[in-house]
Amino acid sequence: MTEPETVLLQAQQAQLLLYSMGYRRVYGFLPEDPPNRQRSLQLFADLVRKEILQEQKESLVLQSPWRDCLRGWGEADGVLRLHTADTTIPDCCCYPCGEDVVVCTPQPRRPQMLRLTRLPGKMLWTWMAENYQLPGEEEGTLFCEQDGQVDTALAEAWQKGTEPEQLPGFLFVLEYRTWNGTPPRRLAAVQRPLYRQLLVQREQQVFPLPYREAELQRCLQDWIGPEKEKET
Repeated sequence: MTEPETVLLQAQQAQLLLYSMGYRRVYGFLPEDPPNRQRSLQLFADLVRKEILQEQKESLVLQSPWRDCLRGWGEADGVLRLHTADTTIPDCCCYPCGEDVVVCTPQPRRPQMLRLTRLPGKMLWTWMAENYQLPGEEEGTLFCEQDGQVDTALAEAWQKGTEPEQLPGFLFVLEYRTWNGTPPRRLAAVQRPLYRQLLVQREQQVFPLPYREAELQRCLQDWIGPEKEKET
């Protein structure tokens, strides 16, 4: 996989920069309250020292790739959040921006430090699988899915109100939310005794499917793909 653009920023720095770029309402790993004036000046001074902000024509200009990552974050009209069963690994938030996606991840040992990664949307599943050690397809776990039959009990449990994280064998859940108030879309992966399966929520129903990377890619494309591709 081609190495994507990756930058590091303190959460408070990201908050200040997003605000200064005109984005007043963003979702993600940001402090509830903005820093005070003295702290803000310290944060901006650090950005200048690291040349993330550079003086040009008597003004400070945010440099690329920080500018590109923050613009993608601020302009996104929805967010895809990944939550895994491994509680030692922070969640990540993925913001679609055209054909790309910006992934925001707190650092495990320094949660106040954010890693922003901008990559092509078609590479998102590969990136998540590599960075979060998500399981791929394995022939030994698929043999009992003959004729596409999978256990429906977990889907029924979810539909009755059990949260995906509480399902036996929970591996990870992907949830996509938009800012227009439409119901969120969710997908969960669970480990059964002899195979893995996906549970896909569509409106008020949950459908069990075999664990296939093609199905995961299709869901991601439907949720966060460019509008022109969604319409085809």
